[in-house]
This record gives sequence, structure tokens and C-alpha cells, in this order.
Amino acid sequence: VGSSFVISNSSSVSNSQNGFVAVNALSISHCTARSNLGLGYSLGANATASNCIAYLNTGSGFTASNGSSLSFCVARNNQGQGFDLGTSCTITHCNAVGNNLNGIRVSSGCIVRQNNCDSNGLG
Repeated sequence: VGSSFVISNSSSVSNSQNGFVAVNALSISHCTARSNLGLGYSLGANATASNCIAYLNTGSGFTASNGSSLSFCVARNNQGQGFDLGTSCTITHCNAVGNNLNGIRVSSGCIVRQNNCDSNGLG
């Protein structure tokens, strides 16, 4: 998907690569990425994700490039990171549970507030 698009109330299940792939300025909400052979969500710069779920993906649940914002999302039982965020991202009210690597991994300048990480591989 290109820039400035909105995706909502959608599912991406059992794909041979990533679940959702989007470039800059995408807004995604109320979506589910499950059992994909890659990342659950691959979000470009300045993307927004809210109320989304990523579980049982072979890569990370969510990756987001610089300036992105995630809220009220869940990353559960993914083989990579729960959330893997670039520079100056914001993540609030999210849950990372049972992922093989870190629950939430951020770069410099990020805001990480009121999240829950439990039973992840690296912390």
C-alpha cells in the first residue's frame, strides 16, 4: 500500500510473506495479522497503528519506521520482536506477550508509555 492510505477492519492470515506492508503515512486500525511467514506488520515512516493484533507470525509482530505511532496494539507469540520501532516513534497502551525476542525494542528518541511486556524471550 502506498502513502496516505487508511486500512481498517481487515485480516491478513497465513500468507507466504509479510501480513501487512505499507509505506509512509499509513493509518491502520482494528486489523489482525496471523500466521504469516514474515512480519505481521511492516509500517513505513510516520505511520499510525491502533487496536491491531499480530500473533503467530514467523518474524516480528510489528516493525515501524521513524516517526510512527502505535497504540492499543497486541503482539503475541511472534518468532521475532513483539514491536521493533525506528527513531522518534511512540508506543502507548500496547501489550507484548510471549514473543521469542524482545517485547518492545525501540531506537533513539522514542516515547514508550503505559505498555505491558510479559514472557518475551529477551525482555
